[in-house]
Amino acid sequence: MKPILEPIPLGEQQTIKGFHHVKKDFETPWHFHPQHELTYIEASVGTKFIGDYVGPYEPGSWY
Repeated sequence: MKPILEPIPLGEQQTIKGFHHVKKDFETPWHFHPQHELTYIEASVGTKFIGDYVGPYEPGSWY
């Protein structure tokens, strides 16, 4: 499986975009994009893939 390009649409005057997802499961497909991404996990556990790092995430994790 290969990661997919996730486009992050920004307007001409935008430099940052925020999202708030409220779901029981973290259903984001393996993806990449040229922008930086900051994610806070409030109440979920699983495995994260960031660059060449693979490791667990849990409630309260920042990455």
